[in-house]
Amino acid sequence: VKIRGYRIELAEVEAAVQNHPAVGGCAVVVDDDGSVGRRLAAFVEPARVEPPVTGRADPVAGAAARAVREASADIDADRLGDFLTALDEAALGVMTRALTDAGLFTDDGAALSFDAICAGLAATPRHRHLVRRWLRALTDTGRLRHTAGAYTALRTVSADDLSAAWGRAAELEREVGWSSGLLTTMRTCADRVRELVSGTADIRDVLFPGAATDAIESAYRDNLAIRHLGGGLVAALRALAAGHVGDERLRILEVAGGVGGVTTRLVPALAEFGVDYLFTDASPFFVAEARERFADHAWVRFGLLDITRDPRPQGHQPNSFDVIVCANALHATPDAGAALGRLRELLAPKGRLAVVEHTRDQHYPLMVSMEFLELTGPAWTDLRADSGQSFITRPQWLGLLAEHGVRDTVVLPPDDDPMTRTGQELFLGTAKTDRARVGPAELARHTATRLPEYMVPSAFHLVDALPHTGNGKVDRARLVSWLPAQGTAPAGPAPSAEPADDLERQLADVWRELLVGQQVGRDDDFFALGGDSLLVARMVGRLREQIPGAADLEWESVLRNMLLLPTVAGLAAYLRSAGDVEPARPDAAPASPVVHLHGPPAGGRTATVLVHAGTGTVMPYRALITEIRRRPTSENTLLGLEIPALDHYLDAPPAGLIETLAADYARALADTGATRFHLVGYCLGGLIATEVARGLTESGADVASLTVISSHSPRFRLDDELLSEYSFAVMMGINPADLGFPADENAVAAAADAVLADSPGVLRDGGLAALSGEHADVAACFRALGATSRHQRVARMCEAVPASAGTYEHDHMTRLFRTFRQSVFAITRYEPEPYAGDITFLRHSGAYPFPGSRDAVTAHWQDLTLGDLRILDIEGDHFSCLSVDHAPGVLGTLDDLTEGAVTR
Repeated sequence: VKIRGYRIELAEVEAAVQNHPAVGGCAVVVDDDGSVGRRLAAFVEPARVEPPVTGRADPVAGAAARAVREASADIDADRLGDFLTALDEAALGVMTRALTDAGLFTDDGAALSFDAICAGLAATPRHRHLVRRWLRALTDTGRLRHTAGAYTALRTVSADDLSAAWGRAAELEREVGWSSGLLTTMRTCADRVRELVSGTADIRDVLFPGAATDAIESAYRDNLAIRHLGGGLVAALRALAAGHVGDERLRILEVAGGVGGVTTRLVPALAEFGVDYLFTDASPFFVAEARERFADHAWVRFGLLDITRDPRPQGHQPNSFDVIVCANALHATPDAGAALGRLRELLAPKGRLAVVEHTRDQHYPLMVSMEFLELTGPAWTDLRADSGQSFITRPQWLGLLAEHGVRDTVVLPPDDDPMTRTGQELFLGTAKTDRARVGPAELARHTATRLPEYMVPSAFHLVDALPHTGNGKVDRARLVSWLPAQGTAPAGPAPSAEPADDLERQLADVWRELLVGQQVGRDDDFFALGGDSLLVARMVGRLREQIPGAADLEWESVLRNMLLLPTVAGLAAYLRSAGDVEPARPDAAPASPVVHLHGPPAGGRTATVLVHAGTGTVMPYRALITEIRRRPTSENTLLGLEIPALDHYLDAPPAGLIETLAADYARALADTGATRFHLVGYCLGGLIATEVARGLTESGADVASLTVISSHSPRFRLDDELLSEYSFAVMMGINPADLGFPADENAVAAAADAVLADSPGVLRDGGLAALSGEHADVAACFRALGATSRHQRVARMCEAVPASAGTYEHDHMTRLFRTFRQSVFAITRYEPEPYAGDITFLRHSGAYPFPGSRDAVTAHWQDLTLGDLRILDIEGDHFSCLSVDHAPGVLGTLDDLTEGAVTR
């Protein structure tokens, strides 16, 4: 090859490199990156050596063991045992109460199948795994009998007994200093366990309300197990840093750092040694949080790393770290063994692996709290796929470590330590002990003594094995594909034009902080740069805090603008105009209901259309839109339909409103010039989408597909104002009981059925408040609420709305409610005609609160569809099926249905 005017024989360079005794193999390729010109890159396979003799004293493991032993000396083993027993009792009580509160095992001698129990709990398909673990726990502890495939004789627990169990745990926690924050977090999850099982509550909203991490950070930073093992981890890494010799600083990689529970201990302890510390997580959200928290430690670097994927395309090269720390993260991957293999590849020869994992699979408190977080990820494909486990045991971890060449593994705490009952264990092992240790700097010096400067490779990359083609030759094409992108970060889209003014520069700075140092231009797409729904929520909060004039903006309005135009320039334009909106002139042309969400203009293309739900905007689709925007640029167009004139909508008669809207929407879509349509409608949007599809088809347009999501039209008319408020509260994520409604949704549904029985076809206004007898409690709540003004009731909503749903002023909340109520009234007065085309119905798997049922919802679409009806069950309930957790699965289904029209 010819480099800088010199003719170079690659074989001569390879021979010089391979002359080093620590090199087992070498291949040199040409890096033709246009930014710096042609240059040489060497891929080196370290030579194999005899592993050291096992059994020798390891000073690193010894330091860790001493630190753990010293920490254990201050622990009262008996009181810790009492506390953990009390915590188990409370957790088992939570499981029992969840079953009985769902109406299960209320009859003596009742025998229930697993499926019947899951149905009673309205468990989502993913949470059936956890229900099975509950039943096993209750059976193993003698609280439930399992014979011949049926469960019987549940030993019940009263509410007072459960409260006392939590009180006992709290009292003992104060004595042992376990973690009041973590105990509170566990109890918060446990108190909402039925909602979590049914999917009506999102565990991320519970743990990270409003995208805030304060509570969970405190719980994990201060809990006894982390303090105990953290001391051992600190001692091990300090011993490694103190004894480190070589050309480079000790290179430490922290994987899945999350809220920084381990980082908080390690970083200050290592500051004196001048190590190279890289904090990583798969989420930009947590990386941005860590960047702020450890800003005073300039030697700490931050980056993104998803250990479920190949690290190389993410900017992390094999054999580039001396130590990898991974705390409670490997088990959260679908295949823990595969993730462990990726970490091993990143370690240099003789590199140390420090893994903290929970190894007590049958840990009852986690089953009613943190295990819900484990179930938000993909299904397990490793040894847990068929075993019913959520966590991997110590023997299983030791087997996996040995399988991936990690030797001399020490496990702490030892068996006689009282902390073993907590289930948290530290594994310290050494990888690639059969490989010679050598670094790029040493290889460069070695080669420079044997070759002229122009023949010395510009970069040396260590690999565990050189790839070979089928005929046994080195696969140089594959090596070229392994070359890292130029620069210090993984390749990404080139930044667009610089911000144009001070406001745009402020916004770009906020984005840069959130997106882990990404270069941000004024026209860059927030989602293409790696933004996600958590970061959007955090970004909105930052704007309200840091940007003058943004504090008074409606949270939802800013968030909606980000969905429509997620660029610095677009956001700046919105912020400038937000306070200067002029009222529409009477003679002004009506606004179009069509909003462009993603992809090129619709003219001459296929368009996927998201039809608004009951609140009149595309906001319920925000997690789905986020997923779409994070994918490569689409050749097709993503459009949304929103109510263009809200006052006109609110003043219109509810009867016939859906048909009127649909006719206007069909004309507006035809005017876009799109040649083909995929229509998607959630809730009310499913009904409107059906009518839009009918109108487009009748006008000659090509409706390629119609997909309705968790949608149907009840066969009665709803006139009850307070019942619409109840439904609105649930939709907003508000606990209805916080507003004064009954806490039991089943009691509300039964009361509504009683009203319908008395006045068939109409849920009359005030009907629930007038009930008596068995529904007296429900009626009393509705009467009390009816005695207060709507202004007071809306004010309570503003106070009760969870932080994760945003902050709302009274006028904004009132407007949202009025829109929702009008939509509900329209839905219950809608009289659909049969639809001649095909329909795909995405039916949610979770609970069916009033006014629907699984059978009624299914029957609606079976009766309506004259073509082929395809029913696919999706995760979540009506209010969560499009949440952050479930949106990727829904998008995958839409991809299949539309032949990739959304993203390709």
